[in-house]
Amino acid sequence: MASPGAKPKTKAKAKQSSVSKPGGASKWLRNPNEPRSEIRYEPSSHGAALAGVIISSGGAVLAGAGFFSQFLRGQGPHSYALYILLGGVVAFVAGLFISASAPRNIRIGDAGIAVEASKGIERIGWHEISSIALEPGVLAFRGPTGRVIHVPRSAHPAAFARALIDARARIPAKVEGIKEEAKAPPQQAGEKLPLPPPQLAGLHCRASDQLIAFEHDARLCGRCGETYHREGVPERCLSCDAELR
Repeated sequence: MASPGAKPKTKAKAKQSSVSKPGGASKWLRNPNEPRSEIRYEPSSHGAALAGVIISSGGAVLAGAGFFSQFLRGQGPHSYALYILLGGVVAFVAGLFISASAPRNIRIGDAGIAVEASKGIERIGWHEISSIALEPGVLAFRGPTGRVIHVPRSAHPAAFARALIDARARIPAKVEGIKEEAKAPPQQAGEKLPLPPPQLAGLHCRASDQLIAFEHDARLCGRCGETYHREGVPERCLSCDAELR
């Protein structure tokens, strides 16, 4: 039994919001230092990459043997030395080409969609995507300066599904013409990785074009990643139409 002086609890006080609202803003306005993450997907088959490594390794051995037989052999050049050297070089180059054309790891998350290339991670932010096309068995994400990231269904079934689901949730206007349905992949299909804080100093506000001189002046749309100055945040995101304040 409650004490005579106790105040009855109300449902309004007992109820708590399940959505974090930093600074009183809507759920889509983010500070740059808030945690972000992405999921890394490996291709379902590594056959092409393995074949490329084997062929290029064999080619290197053949090229070395041919070079030795042609230029370093004590009894003089071997009659087949040049053919061995040439064949080794061709096999080495072919192996590199096969490895380069093999499916790469795909990353999908708060920072957009990315592919792991030999020169590093190539990424397109959700707000940078100009169009999404469903080509035969492939999702094509087109970004600025003609950059395109392809997500093949056969080699990346989990990444294909995740990319389509995330695109519908983050930039729905860019996916209106795609009728393909996708089921969420199981959690064990990918590896969740933390993302470092974005480098936003030196950029300009998407709404006011004001220079963002310091990181603490920046704000992000949590849905598509668009950048704003804290003094120029619009009511809704200009890239994905998410409510910001």
